[in-house]
Amino acid sequence: MDLKQKNIILLIIALALVAGSWFMFWPPQKKITMGLDIRGGLSVILTAHADEGQQLTADMMDRAETIIRNRVDGLGVKEASVQRQGDDSLLIQVPGIDDPQAALKVLGETGRLEFVDVNSITDADAKAAIQAGDDNVKLKDGTYSVIEVNGKKLTGEVIKDASVGQSQQGGIVVDLTMNGDGTKVWSDYTSKNIGNQVAVVLDGTVKSAPVVNDAIRDGRTQISGKFTAEDAKSLRTVLVSGSLPVTLERSEARIVGPTLGQDSLHKGVLAALVGLGLVALYVICYYRGLGIITATALAVFASMYIGVFAVFSKLGMFSLTLPGIAGMVLTIGMAADSSILINERF
Repeated sequence: MDLKQKNIILLIIALALVAGSWFMFWPPQKKITMGLDIRGGLSVILTAHADEGQQLTADMMDRAETIIRNRVDGLGVKEASVQRQGDDSLLIQVPGIDDPQAALKVLGETGRLEFVDVNSITDADAKAAIQAGDDNVKLKDGTYSVIEVNGKKLTGEVIKDASVGQSQQGGIVVDLTMNGDGTKVWSDYTSKNIGNQVAVVLDGTVKSAPVVNDAIRDGRTQISGKFTAEDAKSLRTVLVSGSLPVTLERSEARIVGPTLGQDSLHKGVLAALVGLGLVALYVICYYRGLGIITATALAVFASMYIGVFAVFSKLGMFSLTLPGIAGMVLTIGMAADSSILINERF
């Protein structure tokens, strides 16, 4: 095989790689995962604080990170990330979310679920409001007692599973399934307290206050109320993930709108194309024939380079961000610099 034949084969291979690269990344908005600053979404930093008299430990942060990760997964979004920052903070990034405010509420809730006998509430105003059927009555600490049988308390720790369902009247409810301990406590309590009203309390707020009509022996019960579908889904996410061992305070929250993100993307891509176009024009004017070869080589390199990132994106290993665009342009510019050195040698 002579040199001419080898060059033809190499040219065919190069064209095939370019074509394959374009197939992998075009159209880029569908083939390449966009980061938070382009796609839009929520970025929030939560700082942990231990309860009074306790010291924040690594185990507490590990559990908090796991719970927050489960809650983020429960929001039903892709490419979300939860990262530890320092000893007491978590960075959560959720791109492409439709309702950032609702997500903030879900992420920040402590998730402390308690079942309370309404008769045990000592705050007369709160008790009267619950009995009157008011929504979201706030209970003060120390004014109520959690249902307890033989030393076992009925709290969120007994929840085995939760799902969103529909009541016989057509309303939206959250169905709870309790574990063995919870089933026994709930069975003992309901069999002895038929006719009593039980408040389902989440983070100190009464979510529902049904009356015990029959003994419930299978550990299944419902939280009913004036829920929207999103409210019920959020509550279910909090209950399934469990209660946080620490209080998480929002230190920083940034909501990026998709319109702003797309505008930034268009400006970033335009700036990159103008910069690369000027470089190509310069080398063509200065080196002429060699400049045309250099510009063509840059186009081939850029196509294959973006194609590789499209493959990484498909594998879930890459998301395109505005700093990423700058880094890609810089890398392509370094390739131009190498070509200029070669041309100068000629």
